[in-house]
Amino acid sequence: MALDHVVAMLNNGSPGVVVADGGRVVGVVDADVLIDAMLLRGRVRRSGEQDGGSDVTLFGRAEPVRPYVSIRCLTCGATNTFDVYLPGRDAECRNAHRLLPDLG
Repeated sequence: MALDHVVAMLNNGSPGVVVADGGRVVGVVDADVLIDAMLLRGRVRRSGEQDGGSDVTLFGRAEPVRPYVSIRCLTCGATNTFDVYLPGRDAECRNAHRLLPDLG
């Protein structure tokens, strides 16, 4: 997923992102933490804060990152790949049933 996908997700109200390494989930990063980190690196700016609002405008150059996240299904053992996976939201396993993700 490229940085512009992360920025789009944050702009659309995503609460954060799942971090994976080698197809294994290693953590979840809160949206506010991501936005603050991007602010420190000069990749984003917040707008509306001077008026007490919470509107966030993100911008920046896309950087190469992993193109997808792989998650194993606890029901059938199949490995599923997603461009974006948001824990807590229903997803379909590649074997046509509700994905029960192995997030351990």
